[in-house]
Amino acid sequence: MIKKILSIAFALAICLVCTAPAFADGGGYFTPFTATVDTQTGTVLYDQVWNSDMTRSIMRPMSVFVPNGTNLLVTGEREFEGEIYLAVEYNDFEAYVQRSKVTIMRDSVGDDLAFSTTSERSVAVINKEGIALRKGPSLAYGKALEKNIPYGTELSYTQTNSQAEALAQWAYTEYKGTKGWVYIFQSGIEDIYDCAFVLDDEDIYTGSVEILTDGAFLTQTAYQASEKVVTDIPAGTVMSFRYFYENIDYSVSVFVEYNGIKGWLHTMNPKYKVAMSEKGGIYVLAEEGLPVYEKPLDADSEVVATLPKNTNLCVDKQYWFADVTVDSIVVDRWMHVEYNGTNGWVYSSNTSEYCYMSNVYDIKINKADGLNIYSEPDTASEISGNIPNAEAVTCVYEIAEEKDGKTAYWSYVTYNGVNGWVFATEDEASYVEGSEKFIDAPFGAEKISRTVAESAPKLKDGLPAVAIIGICAAAAAVIAAVIVIAVKKNKKNKNK
Repeated sequence: MIKKILSIAFALAICLVCTAPAFADGGGYFTPFTATVDTQTGTVLYDQVWNSDMTRSIMRPMSVFVPNGTNLLVTGEREFEGEIYLAVEYNDFEAYVQRSKVTIMRDSVGDDLAFSTTSERSVAVINKEGIALRKGPSLAYGKALEKNIPYGTELSYTQTNSQAEALAQWAYTEYKGTKGWVYIFQSGIEDIYDCAFVLDDEDIYTGSVEILTDGAFLTQTAYQASEKVVTDIPAGTVMSFRYFYENIDYSVSVFVEYNGIKGWLHTMNPKYKVAMSEKGGIYVLAEEGLPVYEKPLDADSEVVATLPKNTNLCVDKQYWFADVTVDSIVVDRWMHVEYNGTNGWVYSSNTSEYCYMSNVYDIKINKADGLNIYSEPDTASEISGNIPNAEAVTCVYEIAEEKDGKTAYWSYVTYNGVNGWVFATEDEASYVEGSEKFIDAPFGAEKISRTVAESAPKLKDGLPAVAIIGICAAAAAVIAAVIVIAVKKNKKNKNK
């Protein structure tokens, strides 16, 4: 089930990058609005054409003419070479129209079209030029304030333009008494790096990174190809972060400080390797158990322990890399654990050897006689309980198998204090919409101490304005005193 969720999310992300306009309803990632063609000569539609390696698109005019006064439903947008293009549908054509050729019928949108988030969220402005507070959830809307919200500003919000929070592009917020919308979508698809998320307790990330190979570097912005500000950071370096930007490749850019210089670290840069500190867990399936290595990225390093089969414990940081092919996704994963007082790294690229906990979700039992709880993901193992029909429980791990010609899942759950595995098709145990969450430890595993981001750097550089004014005043006083002394000395010399 959770694999399906991740697959859908991945497919959506790829669609956003690689296709022409995505046409979604109000519950999707874009809030539709109506625009009217207002040029006397009408306008043409534009087609988005990508180059062969899908790295750059061109907006090509089509031979489709839209007359003046035509109302168009806008269902998406993109910015290209300084021009905003709005995705529309006209006479069965799905294409783009230039923003400069239309008028928005409703020039301001408040929270009446917003969707509530599960909890309050905050973002920080990471665009050095600041960001616009707009009158509606689109680049097509005008500014609610004349001046941009400055770099480093933190903005809180409880409403976005999407029911699916992970796909929300805009947040409804307030800045200095004025309400409006800011662009928060994090993928770099549109080459807009406006906001980064502010770390909170609900996030999977816990606020630190460890460099695993020599030669890491920091960049000026969250975009990994931007100018470098620090180079040659050695392996073993640990840095705290408070702000993170989620990229399209599942990696994260984090704002850190090294030797007094601040910048962005890209956690999946091909030139170095980084372990992220995050909430996670591992359940061992391998009959022979899994070795615990002394060092990461080195299967020839000393084996300091072995995790037996059915071991269930926390992972406090990890490095992973996904090799995506047409037929499969293979994940190489190095996980840092503590087992019986021994610290080390577990490695596997074979998901038949282990289950990994990232986010968890709820399932509802839809079987008249309920579902048995097994001690292992095996119907021949001990039955330790039963979950009645209509009950909802949280699933931490899952394993896909076939049952009666259908795809079924072994789900690791807890019920009435009993931890174990239930086996069911999606008809017998259905996914509960919107129930995804992060927990500190898998059921039955002891929580571990985690690095907090108290020492993480702030975005704004330099001293506070008050301090700068004080320094300037002191400097001015010193300069004035020097001038007075020099003048007095000059007068004395003249009088001699």
